[in-house]
This record gives sequence, structure tokens and C-alpha cells, in this order.
Amino acid sequence: MQKTTIDTHTLEDIPEEHREHVTTYEAPDGLWTQKDSDSGRIPEGKTVGDIREAAHTRYTVTFSTSVNYNYE
Repeated sequence: MQKTTIDTHTLEDIPEEHREHVTTYEAPDGLWTQKDSDSGRIPEGKTVGDIREAAHTRYTVTFSTSVNYNYE
């Protein structure tokens, strides 16, 4: 049996039938790193150590998926 895990910023990304089983956690601030700088991904005006993504609540759920075969 396959399982699917969804980890997202918003409950809207989780199918309604699985929302009652969602758990939440706080994601810490995401910072720009030296690796980002080395690859040229830091936007103008930002430097290594600046906040890339502010701390926020995340929603996660894991559920079993079933495969339906139709042999018509």
C-alpha cells in the first residue's frame, strides 16, 4: 500500500477528506546561505544570513492511497 505525505503552507493544498488528521508545526526562519550566494540566487539588497522566509505554521498529513484499476 502506498502512502502520500503532504507538507504545505496552507490547508487548501490538503484534500478535504484528510484535513481532520492534519498536524501542525512551526517552521523556523529560513535564511539565505553562503551556498545561495555562491550560486547567485540571493536577490539584490539581501545578504547571507538575511531572512529568506519568515517563520510560519506548516500543515502535514500522511495517508494511504489506493489504486483503482478499471479493466473495462
